[in-house]
Formats: sequence, structure tokens, C-alpha cells
Amino acid sequence: MALLDRSLPWSKAPVLLFRRPGVALALAAAAMVAVVPAAGTPLLLSASQSDSIAQQIDDQCVVPSGSDVRFPLEGSWQETVEGDTVTRVASGPSMEELRERVAEIDAEAAEIPGLSPVERTYVIGHSVTTDSGYGIPEIAMGLRTDSGDLAKVFVAYRDGAPGMVTQIDGDFGPGAWIPDDLGSLSEAGVGDELELAPIFEGSPLEDMLVPPGQGETIPGEDGPVTLYTEYEDGDAPTGVTIPVTGEYRTLNDSDLGTSHWCHLQDMLQFDAMPEGEWVPTVLVDEETFWRLGGQVEQRVGVILTYELAATPTVDDAREAAAGFAAMESALETGDTEVTTDLPRFVARADLVGESLRLPVAAVGAAAVLVGLSIVGGAALLWTRRRRIELTVLAGRGVSPAALGGKAALEAMPALLLGGVAGYLLCRYSMPVWAPSDLIAVTAPRDAAYMAAGVTAAALLTVAVVAARACRRLTEPARAHRNLSWLPWELVPAGAAVAAWTLMEPVTEVTAGEASDRVGVVSQLPSRVFVVPLLAAIAVAMLVARAARWYWNRPRRRDPRRFSGFLASRRIRRDRWASAVMLAAVAVPTALAGYAITASASAGATIDAQARSEIGSDVVVSFDEPQTVPPELAELGRVTEVTRIDGLTLQGTRVSALFVDSETFARTADTADLLADTDVTAALDGDTGSVPAVAGGSDRLQDGDGRITLPGAELDLTVSAVPDLPAKRGGMPVVLIDREHMPDELSRISGYQFWVRTDRPEAVKDLITTEFSDVEYRMLTAFERYQGTPKHSVTKAVEYLLWVSVLTAVVVVVGMLLQLESRSAANRRAFVMMRRMGLRSGVHRMALLREIGGLLVAGVVSGLVIAGLLVAVMRPDFDVDTFRNPGVVLDVPVESVGYLAAVTVVVTVAAAWFGHARIAAARPSEVLRETG
Repeated sequence: MALLDRSLPWSKAPVLLFRRPGVALALAAAAMVAVVPAAGTPLLLSASQSDSIAQQIDDQCVVPSGSDVRFPLEGSWQETVEGDTVTRVASGPSMEELRERVAEIDAEAAEIPGLSPVERTYVIGHSVTTDSGYGIPEIAMGLRTDSGDLAKVFVAYRDGAPGMVTQIDGDFGPGAWIPDDLGSLSEAGVGDELELAPIFEGSPLEDMLVPPGQGETIPGEDGPVTLYTEYEDGDAPTGVTIPVTGEYRTLNDSDLGTSHWCHLQDMLQFDAMPEGEWVPTVLVDEETFWRLGGQVEQRVGVILTYELAATPTVDDAREAAAGFAAMESALETGDTEVTTDLPRFVARADLVGESLRLPVAAVGAAAVLVGLSIVGGAALLWTRRRRIELTVLAGRGVSPAALGGKAALEAMPALLLGGVAGYLLCRYSMPVWAPSDLIAVTAPRDAAYMAAGVTAAALLTVAVVAARACRRLTEPARAHRNLSWLPWELVPAGAAVAAWTLMEPVTEVTAGEASDRVGVVSQLPSRVFVVPLLAAIAVAMLVARAARWYWNRPRRRDPRRFSGFLASRRIRRDRWASAVMLAAVAVPTALAGYAITASASAGATIDAQARSEIGSDVVVSFDEPQTVPPELAELGRVTEVTRIDGLTLQGTRVSALFVDSETFARTADTADLLADTDVTAALDGDTGSVPAVAGGSDRLQDGDGRITLPGAELDLTVSAVPDLPAKRGGMPVVLIDREHMPDELSRISGYQFWVRTDRPEAVKDLITTEFSDVEYRMLTAFERYQGTPKHSVTKAVEYLLWVSVLTAVVVVVGMLLQLESRSAANRRAFVMMRRMGLRSGVHRMALLREIGGLLVAGVVSGLVIAGLLVAVMRPDFDVDTFRNPGVVLDVPVESVGYLAAVTVVVTVAAAWFGHARIAAARPSEVLRETG
């Protein structure tokens, strides 16, 4: 029984803390803040790699997401000898041979997980490789034209082809499906018939077979022999009449065709060819295909496409890449080619993870330390609140280590709750803060290990801090010097300076010798993340020191209102805790403000560089003048530009842009940045001749100049500027108001719409719909850098932002701990002051001024620190210093408003909570208060 009594303080420990829900909530929140960045690190790295894989697959058109397996099928012959007669029986490619090869390849593909069913494509003809590296198909089939000649066409079959083209007419039944550009060769349409016949140009059997029924004398082993040729039934090369059952939009003009067929462009001449004329593609059903492709002297190209069934994680992609490599080894027959880009995708995804690892680890470690520091503060609060009980236990011989264990037992439920909540929050909020919610199978396990490790560290922190604090209960106080006067803020400040000096501003991560294959990954320099963390802590410590010094000074006069007097006395009474709270507010505010600005500025810089290359967000070029659709103006700002390339001004080759001076600078928003002047004012200048703005070359100077246009000349007064947007081939640009454009010009490079919009996809859809029957070319700034080395630049900064916002929870936690630590003294004081006539409203206002004063001072200090950090780190926000317009600073003012609103809400909530706890006190409870 005695043993049971002695163990009672420890056996009840896990439930004791919940008598004080404020402390329990603070501990759980602190543990959650510490766990989230730790668990988020492996999740973010895996999600970033998966996002890289997904973007590469989306952006890559010339190969499928999985693999292409290609091989040819050719005809053959069997030879019989009877005396001096040799008979060759020739046969064409057969479906039986195809089935055997496909079954063999499918068996190998079955070993690779995550593949969709095979997609078969057959093409009549074969491909040879030119010196330029393009696969140029050798045409082997002709279409009988209206004039009776044979015109070359591609004949192809593909699984599911009707759903992969834009249908214009017909039901796509058995027969031929013709493109809408066939009209120049034949007037046949749906319901008519086409004749397709073989063309024997470069046939592999052309020199080995003789026409049937004709003998040819050739040398034999025992003397001359006569060679005859016969054909298998149905394999004789002949023309075939096929009904036309469907018409589709030609592949190069169809978005649907682009997405499904572009990786077959080397076989179907899908895109513009470097040589040769355009050849249309006639699609047929499988039975019809073999009526043509099964003929003698034909060569069938077979493409088996194995797409990944879903977007893979980097581990899945690595496993699939290894599987395709094994397949290639197993199928190494000389004429079978296995093509996949997955190894390159995986290598680049690994490179992305490598570029993020250091900054993400630095940000996560800082956030973990902040969370553990709050846990340690809670342990100190625990010893203060329970000092009488702890003193009694210590007097009965309980060691400080055992008391620390008791503290850990009491804190364990709250810390475990916070750890689990942090892991679940991190795991299931990924769609909000991670670039992808697709992660490797091992990532959640690694995140759970990290969460468990941080939770264990939090328990250990409580035990160690409480044990050290409990040593003072029984051991005599040791004499020690007060070291608080030492400038400890110089430690993180010195570390920040060292990081700035030693960390090189590396903006690219390369794959070494594989860089030509994998490319490079752009990144913000690591010091963009490390230096602000250290500098924010140093400046916050300096602010806290200055606040302690200010609060320690004797006041010349007290505030007139009692609420102000009470708030001031409470802050000054515990100025150490108040200074810590001030720093705890300033640091996450500074980091959040810096991260928001850095992320927005890095993104704005990349976007501005992309817009400066093409002119604006979307640029559409036409060969003939077009009217701007009214709906286009609803999607953004639009200006019309007439472009003429290849002109000469002041001895320099230039491009002339005739623009509307009133709308140009608003639409081409980088023009003023690049020109470093007001382009609109320069174009509207009264110079006596035609004003022009020229930029992009040091050879262009202020002064007069004559530009010779196709069919006219203009005398210009040139204002030279550093640079202008929309340069082509490095040629400088000259801007001229369109009112000075001559009426008759013999050559125009393009009539353009420049659109400044945040909805580029909607603009693309509108242009496609409105100008479906017009030739045009469209460029978008978003696609210029999508999936390129610049795409992943802002990921780590956004992670810093989310961690900073989450760390701001520390402010609320600190408020709860501070209110809890002062609750006993404040309850006693409130009971006495209430008997002296203190109204509840005055006490509530005192809490508002106490808490709000600290919060406002911390937020203002944090914003000032953030501004200093942005000013110092601004040059590192540009990962491509060779492109103009340099760093574009984007300060999100709305975020400051949100921060102010949050500050007000937290202040009011904390004051309400504190007043409710204090005002509920009764005199009898205060008399029994032990702490």
C-alpha cells in the first residue's frame, strides 16, 4: 500500500495536465508546430520530384510517357529448285507473324508494373535517318488522283484512332478515313471510294523478284537456271478500292491530333519536315490495313506504345525505367528498338530534389527548433505552477531526474496528440502547400519517422528542462555571473554574415557529365533561405534587448487611464517574458513577410523575363490584318502591333514595331522596365520628324536616322534606350507609333495581337475558336518557361512561406503560456481590485492593451525586419542574370492587411480568454491558491 502511495504522483501524471487545458493546448500546438516541418521535409521533396516527372511527361511530345517499341515487318519468299528451274513463292507481311512478335513483347512488358494496355500503330513504309537526325519515312503507298496518277500518302492504322482525331464527317466505319487536306489530290468524300496502290520505290525485294509468269535466267551452281516468281494467295501487289467512311481534321491542325499523334511525327510526317513536300495521312481500319500492308514488297512499320497508366512517382518511374531497360536487353534482335525517356525524367527529378534538399532542411530545422523552444518554455511554466508539490516530493528524496520524468509523463498525452495532429495535418494538407499530392510510397513512412523523432525530442526536452529547473528546489543556488548583458544577438548575426560570405550564389544545379541529357535545374541560392533565418533571429533578439532596456527605465509619468497603467505594470513586471513574446512575434512575421515577397518577386521576375522575350502574356501573329474580337478585351488588355523584321537603322539590323502608343505600354508591361523610361511619352514627343524608341544594342544612339521600309522610307528622331521587348534573333527593336506607318508596304512580318492577361488558356481557346479558318501563330509567356529549368525556382520559397505561417501559431501558443503563467497572480490582483471597484470593462481593456501592444510591436518589428531582408537579398531573387529586366520586386500589400486582421483577431481572442479565466475567480479559490 505504501508503494502504491509513493507511485501515485507518477501513475496519475498523464491526466494531471488536462486540469489546465490552456497549458495542454499550448503544448499540443507547440508539438504540432515542431512536427509539421519535420514531417513535411520528405513529403515536399518527394512531391517536388513527382511534380517534375509529371511536367516532363506533359511537356514531352515526341515520346510517350512509357515506351515505344518499334520493329519492321517485311515480306519473304520460299525457294524451290526443280532441275534448271527455280521458283520463288513470295508473301507479304502477315498478321500471324505480328501476333507472335507482339505476344513476345507483351510478355516482357507484363513484368513492368503500372502500364496501360498496349496501343498498336501500323504504318506502310519504313523510316530512314537523315544527317539532320530526322526520321524521313519512305513512302510505299499511293493514292489514285482524279488525273489518274499515283500521289504519295501515308496509310496507317492505330488502336482507337477515331477517338484521337477531330471528326468532321462520317461514322468512321470500315474503310478509309481521309484528312480534310486531301482535296488537292482527290475530290472524294464520305460515301465515295478511293483507290490505293503500292509504289515500288526503294522496295527491299525490288531486285530479288521478277514479274510473275516471266522467267529470268540467272547463274546457278551447275550452270544457268531460270527464275520464276509466284505470290501467295492475296499477297499480289495490286491496287485496292476502299470506301471512304470518315473525314477528320488534318493532324497538324488539330489539338486532339497534337496530343495523341505527335510522338509519331517521325513516322507520319506529323509536323513540319526539314525536307520534302507535305504528304497526307489516310487512316484505315485493321482489316483494310492488312489488305494493303500484307502485299508483297510492302514494309510495315509497327509501333507498340506502352503508356504509364497514371502519373508516376519518382520511385515508380525509376522502377519502370529499369523494366524497359530489361525489356530492351531481352528483345535485342537487331531490328527491335525500345525507346523511353524515363531514365532522363528520373535523373532530372533527382536533380530537382537535390536542389531543394538544403533550403528545405534549413527551413524545417529552424521551425523545429522554434517548436522545441516553446515546449521547453512550457516545461519551465510547469515547474513554476507545481513548485510546492515538487518541493514536497524533492524533500522526500525524489531526484530531479525523477521529477523531470514526472513532467514528461504529464506532458506526454498533449505532446503525442500534437505530434499525431501535426503529422496528419502535414500529410493531408499537401494539396494546399505541396506542388503535387503524388508522393513515393516511402515518403509517408519517412515523414512518420521524422514526426516520431521530433515528438520524442519534445518529450526529452520537457524532461531535461524540468529536471534542471527542479535542481534548484533542493540544491543550494550556485553563484554565477549574470551573462544576459553579453550581446548574444551577435552569434546569429555573425553566422548570417558567415553564411552570406561562404555560400556562393549558385543558381544552377547540374548533373555533371549527364547535363547534356538531363539539363540543369535553376534554384535560388541557398543563402536566400539560410541568411534570412539567422538575420531575423539576430534582429529580433536585438529588438527584445532594446525593449527590455526601455521597460527597465524609470517612467517619468504613468498613463492617465487605469487600463494603460495596469497593462504597463504587467509588461514591466515580467519584462523578460514580454521581450521573449515580442521576439516570438517578430521572427515568424519577418520570415513570413520575407517569404511572401521573395516568392512573389522570384515568380514575377521569371514571368517578366518570359513576357519580355515575346512581348506580353500572349502574342498572336497573322499573315493578314484581323479585327480584335470584342470578347478578347474582356480577358485582358489588348494592343495591335504590326511587325517588320530585317530592316536597317543607323547601320544596325533591327525589327520595327508599329504600335498604338496609348495601349502599348500597358499591354507590354515590361517595355518601361526594359527601356528604363516612359515609352509612351517618348513616342508622343514633338520632334518635328517621326519619334521612335530604339533599344537592344549599344550601336543605336540618340539622334536622327532613316529607316528603309519595304516600299517606303521614314525619317526618325531616335530615342535610344537600354532594351525593348520582343527581340527576334537578337535583333534590336524600334518602336514607332502606328499613325506613322505608310499605307502601302510590300512586306509585313506579322500582324499581331499582344494580350496582357492572367487567363492565357482562355485566350488560346478564344483565338482557336474565332480564327479556326485563318493561319496564325501563337506564343504564350507561361509556356516559355513551363517545365524548363526555371519552373521549380519558387517551390522552396513557398515552403518557407507555409512554415513561417505555421510557426506564427507559436504566437498564439506563447500567448496561452504567458496568460497561464500569470494567471495566479492576476487572479489574486483582480479579486482585490474588483473589491476596490474595478469594472470588468477596464480590466478587459487592460488585457487588450497589454497583449495588443506586444503583438503590434512584434508585427511592426517583423515587417521592418522583412523589409531589410528583402532589400539585402533582392539581387539573389533573379536566377537568370543574363536576361532583362532583372529583379521585379512584387510586394503583396494584401498580405499586410491579412496580417493586421489576424493580429486583431488574436489580440481580442487572447484578451477574452484571459479575462474569462481571471474574472471567474472567487475569493475563496484565491485564498486556496497554492501557486
